[in-house]
Amino acid sequence: MVNRCNIEAHERHRCNKRPSKCRFNFAGCDWKGPLDKLETHVKACKFKFATCESAKDEIEKAIDKESHRARVKDNILNLFAFDSVIYTDFLVRSYRTDDYIPKLAFESNRQRIFNDEWILSCEIRGDSSSTSRQILFSMTLKNRPQFSRDIQLFVTRAPGSDFQLDHVTYLHRFTKDATSSPFFSLPLKSAAEINRFISSKSVNLRVYMFEMNEVERRGANRENQRANW
Repeated sequence: MVNRCNIEAHERHRCNKRPSKCRFNFAGCDWKGPLDKLETHVKACKFKFATCESAKDEIEKAIDKESHRARVKDNILNLFAFDSVIYTDFLVRSYRTDDYIPKLAFESNRQRIFNDEWILSCEIRGDSSSTSRQILFSMTLKNRPQFSRDIQLFVTRAPGSDFQLDHVTYLHRFTKDATSSPFFSLPLKSAAEINRFISSKSVNLRVYMFEMNEVERRGANRENQRANW
C-alpha cells in the first residue's frame, strides 16, 4: 500500500510498473513498457549492437528534437518583450455536465485580465478505456471585444501545484464572433499526470497572456511566412 501523499513520488521514481523506454532508443529502438520488463528487453534488444553508421539517422533526429526544444524556450522568452504581458492563477474545479450521459469537466470562476473577464475551461478527450486520453483547455472572454485581439497563451503550474507541463504556446484571435479559443491540448508530460488531473477535485493553473500590438502582429506574420517558406 502507498500513502496518498506519496503517490506522486511512487509513480515517478519507485514504481516498478512506471513507463520506461529502451536505453538504446537513441539508436532507433522504439520499445516502451513497464520498468520491470526493461532489463529483459535490453538483453535481447538488437539495437545494442547498432553501428555508428546505422544509428546516425536516429541520433540526428534526437539532436534536431533537442534543438527544437531550445527554440521553443527561446520563443517563450521572446514573448516577454511584448507590449502587454500578464499572468493569472486559475482554480479550475471539477463538475459533471448536464449531458444525457454526464461527462467530467473543469471550469474556473471569472478572472479579470486586461480589463476583461475570462474563464478557463478544461475537458477530457477519450474515455477511461482509451490509452491516449488528453486534457484540453479553452480560454473564454466573457464580454464582446470592440476590436480583434491576438493573444498568445502559455499555461504552467501555479504555486502550490506540482503538475508537470511541457512548454507550449498557443495563439488565438479573440473577436466579437470568436470569444472562446479552440480547445488546445494541455501539455501534461505523462499519462500519470493526466490521470492525476482527472482524479483531482480542483487544479491550480497559471496562464500567461501576451497581447500583440500592431507592430508585433506584423512581425509575427513575417516570422510565420519565413517558417512556412
